[in-house]
Amino acid sequence: MKRVAIITLFYKNDNYGGIAQALALKYYLEEMGYESDVVSYKKPSKPMFTTSKGNCLHEIKDKTYKVFPKIRRKLSNGAASLIYGKKLRANLLLRKKAFKHSRNTIEQPEVFTEENISVLNQRYDYFISGSDQIWKPNVIQPAYVCQFVTSNKKCISYASSIAVTEYPEGYGAFMSKYLSRYSWISVREKSSQIYLEKILKRKVDVVVDPTLLLNVSRWRTLMSRKVVKQKYIFVYLLGQNKKQRRIIKKYARIRNLQIVFLPHVEGKIRGCDIGFGDINLYDVGISEFLSLIDNAEVICTDSFHASVFSIIFSKEFYVFNRESLIKGGDMSSRIVTLLEVAGLSERFLTEADKLIKNIYDAIDYSSVSNKINILIQKSQELLRTALEEN
Repeated sequence: MKRVAIITLFYKNDNYGGIAQALALKYYLEEMGYESDVVSYKKPSKPMFTTSKGNCLHEIKDKTYKVFPKIRRKLSNGAASLIYGKKLRANLLLRKKAFKHSRNTIEQPEVFTEENISVLNQRYDYFISGSDQIWKPNVIQPAYVCQFVTSNKKCISYASSIAVTEYPEGYGAFMSKYLSRYSWISVREKSSQIYLEKILKRKVDVVVDPTLLLNVSRWRTLMSRKVVKQKYIFVYLLGQNKKQRRIIKKYARIRNLQIVFLPHVEGKIRGCDIGFGDINLYDVGISEFLSLIDNAEVICTDSFHASVFSIIFSKEFYVFNRESLIKGGDMSSRIVTLLEVAGLSERFLTEADKLIKNIYDAIDYSSVSNKINILIQKSQELLRTALEEN
């Protein structure tokens, strides 16, 4: 049996989407008949590229970009941490343990770094980089473009994401050099496809996120029992927009539903989360996360993967725009691509008020499935072909 190594953002990654996409690609490869592992790769702490690297003017522009929102957010979070830090410490530790438990279901105990990762050439036949934002300038490392892989091994990418629209000096040359040895390149959003095809002078495919490769029945085998008994809105917000939270509160009252919320999702106390939500949950791993989406009446989110699972489980959902305070950052491109394909562009709320001002028809999931399944089947076929071709 051929062995496949998946290089992605997984090691100590306290992120539901990051865990879910790694699980999905591993399990789908096994359904295809391959033995696969998600590599526990510990990347260096220092990024290779930043948007300001080697350019003082860019550095000044980056630091002054949306400076007042940055200051307000820092003051709000600092005050919340000072006041509630001790009280919330145990809860945040509980969630960290839940993340670790979720990763331990598939994570290899052996940890690899730039110094020893080349040993994987002796263990695997194929290497897949992706999914997730492994090609983002301030994230990317040589391992994420298979620099360590020997020439007799096959490298492909699956749904890798760049996730920005401005590229630092040297980034294009770096990508051109190392992606040239890939036998197949696929990305998760249209903007990455356009950029890479321009610099590589070759075809790049847009494919579905790995989470869509598994069907709904398979995902339900991985979820926990129902977490909350009463009817509720599940709110999962990675951004820190206070207005969105105020609008969701109004919407919950209109719908007479409880708000089930995961506060401080990135492990740091956030001022915008204090006092929000009727039921705040911390002991939530990936199995509970899936259950919370599947059993909700409505999902309100700014997360790509929460949007994906809302579609997988055929739920009513609304997606808010997540503002980036980093110049050139584009937090919504992959969500926009997904919703366009599904015929659900109206579910992306550029203004939070639209949640209560607009009247939305029920989602016709038979139509959505027909549209999504075309791209899912195409993605599955492309992945199979890429692995089977000599």
